[in-house]
Amino acid sequence: MKFLIILLALGLERLWPQLPQWRPVERFHAYTDAFRSRFTQPWLLGRGGLVALLAPWLLGTWLLLELLEPLDWLIGLAVLLLCLGPRDLLGDLRRLGADLGIGGAGPESLAAFGLTGTPTGETLAGALIREALVRLFGVVFWFALLGPVGALLYRLTQLLAAREDGEEDDFGLAVWQLQALLDWLPARLLAATGALIGNFDATLAAWRECDPADPFDDSREFAAEVALESMELESGTGPATALESARGYLVRAGVAWLALLALLTLADWLA
Repeated sequence: MKFLIILLALGLERLWPQLPQWRPVERFHAYTDAFRSRFTQPWLLGRGGLVALLAPWLLGTWLLLELLEPLDWLIGLAVLLLCLGPRDLLGDLRRLGADLGIGGAGPESLAAFGLTGTPTGETLAGALIREALVRLFGVVFWFALLGPVGALLYRLTQLLAAREDGEEDDFGLAVWQLQALLDWLPARLLAATGALIGNFDATLAAWRECDPADPFDDSREFAAEVALESMELESGTGPATALESARGYLVRAGVAWLALLALLTLADWLA
C-alpha cells in the first residue's frame, strides 16, 4: 500500500502545481515561536523542548491513523503530500533550466537551491542533490520505513533545522543532531544508488573517501560528493550541462527507489 500511496502522491504533485501553497509551513513556524515563548523551563530549552514540541504533531497523526484505520491510506496520502517539498522540486528545476538556457541563472532560481552568485557546474549539481534529498528522497524513505509519522518527523525536523540554522543554543543543537540522524540512512541509500545508475567503481571509491566517521557529520554533503563522482561530472563542466547530468541522475535514482519498493511490496503480497 505504501508503494501505491507514494506513486499517487508523486503523480498528484506533478498535476497540482498549487499544492506547495497548501503546505502549512508558516503555521508550523508560528506554532514553534508560540511554544518556545510560552514554555521557558530549563528542561524545555534543549532536547526535552524538541520532544515536547514535536510530540503533539506525531502523536496526533498516529492517533488519527489508529482511530480511522479504514481511511489510513487516505490519511497517509494527505500527510505525504504535505511533507514533500515544501517547494516544488521539479518546478524549481524547470525554472533554473530555463534561466540557464537564456544565458544565466537569476538570483531567485539559484536561491531556491541555496545558491548565490555564479556557481560552477559542480557546485550547482551538488546543491541539486542535497535539495532533492531533503525535499523528496528523505521524505519518501521515512514514509516507506515508518509510514506517515516517519515522513512527518523528517519534514518537521528539516523545517526546524532551516529555522535554527546558525543558532548555538541547546535547542538548536538538539535540532541539528536529530536532523543529522534522520539524514544518515536516506543519504547513504541515495549514495549507494549511484552504484546502480552510475559509475560503480567511482561510487565505491568516493564512498570510501568521503564517508564521515561521525554520524552527526553532514550526510547531505556526503551524498552530493558521491553522486558527483557517480555521474562522472568533470571539473570545469558548465552549469547547464551539470544541471542536465544531475537531473538525469535524480530521475534514475527515483526510478531505482520505486522499483526497489515495488519489489518489496510484491514480495510482501506473495508472502
